[in-house]
Amino acid sequence: MITYHYELKPTPNGQGRFPIYLRLTENRKHTLIKTSVALAKVKDWNKDAEQVRKSEPFAEVWNNALAQYLERAKAIERKLTDEDGTPTIGQVANKLKDKEHKATLLAFAKECMQAKDNLGTQDRWGQSINKLQAYLTKGGRVVDIAFKEVTPAFVDGYEDFLQRWQNSRDRSRGLSANTIAKEFKTLRAILNKAVEAGLMQERNMPANLKAKVKETPTAIVGLEDWELQKIAQADLQTGSHLWNARNLYLFAMYAQGMRLGDALQLRWQNIEGDRLRYQMDKVDKPTDIKVLPVMQEILDLYRTEATAPTDYIFPYLNNTAIYAPFATYEERQTMPAEVAKKLHCAKKAREHKIDIAIKELAEVAGVRRFTFHSGRHSFAMKAIDKGVDAYTTMKMLNHSSLAVTERYLNRLNTEKEDTALQKIFGEQGKLEQATKLVEALKGLGLDKETIAGLLDR
Repeated sequence: MITYHYELKPTPNGQGRFPIYLRLTENRKHTLIKTSVALAKVKDWNKDAEQVRKSEPFAEVWNNALAQYLERAKAIERKLTDEDGTPTIGQVANKLKDKEHKATLLAFAKECMQAKDNLGTQDRWGQSINKLQAYLTKGGRVVDIAFKEVTPAFVDGYEDFLQRWQNSRDRSRGLSANTIAKEFKTLRAILNKAVEAGLMQERNMPANLKAKVKETPTAIVGLEDWELQKIAQADLQTGSHLWNARNLYLFAMYAQGMRLGDALQLRWQNIEGDRLRYQMDKVDKPTDIKVLPVMQEILDLYRTEATAPTDYIFPYLNNTAIYAPFATYEERQTMPAEVAKKLHCAKKAREHKIDIAIKELAEVAGVRRFTFHSGRHSFAMKAIDKGVDAYTTMKMLNHSSLAVTERYLNRLNTEKEDTALQKIFGEQGKLEQATKLVEALKGLGLDKETIAGLLDR
């Protein structure tokens, strides 16, 4: 039996209002349907009664509309039950929205992508759908398929196809095993949505898909102090793309491993005395960090007499762009969709430019290849070396749980062990000799951290 509940979304839409959704739930699965009701204030919604409070001028009108919408949903369920037996929440939702989903794989996948609220998620799905579309292209023509044609043979063929796909960042290499696993996760998500929508039966899910989505844990690369020092001391032309990328990377690393998207959006108003205060986009959490002397030195390179509080600190995003007036996290949540899209595209373009610069910076500085995100790993490595406990490290990295941080730290320990092996056996590794030594040490009952310490002497 399907249950129905109304709930308010606490994030405002493009008009700055808070929409009301109808949640349909059955067997612990649910779907949300946006209603036409959207309130100006969160406090005007009574969560327990699932009604608009009388403090809202049109409360009676809205509540009557919501009651009628709920009755319509229940009537649809009763009709579908009489016609075909027990309906799925997807079938009820489709009828309620007067919408029939596309019944083919690619068309439905694109429909799911467009329904995503997060632009980054839309991008990732779009990239996966492009690969799926290329796989379904025969003789220069895209041949979409029905869900019944998504068989184990189709899945195996898609895997072979992905293994031949060129890596967009390095065309001399193909996709990694974990990247391929992520593509299959997207495919699985599409098929799960199709099951919810009643377009395919769960029992028809390809049996071999489960094994395809498994990722292999990889060691996290964190730079050591000597590498960070070489990066900081690299002789770079002031104002060059490498100079700016170096400054941004080091600032973000010292700012508790700040993510690139957040670093790009920093404004001078985020600096309050010796504090850096901002709100993360990814985890929706306010962050308050002490501005260390090394961070202040970097800031001083960019501050001028003409600097305005709402100006971006680092010279990547445009202070006069259409997205620039939305200076705070709260203001960015009220951006019209077309403005949010422009900001998203600008960030993606700058991130790509920075990725290229970071790769070049590693060569110029004479250190291992690293990415901007490795600044988080480098910060975590420093935390480990200084004896900071896992809970405090979790708070500083803004991880969602202690389990995430512990997995993170375990993978960093593996990377430290690998670095110590390289010091003993050279950059190329002499893999067989190194492996035998590690296995012998493990045979003594030593954990990875102890092994790394022995090898690093």
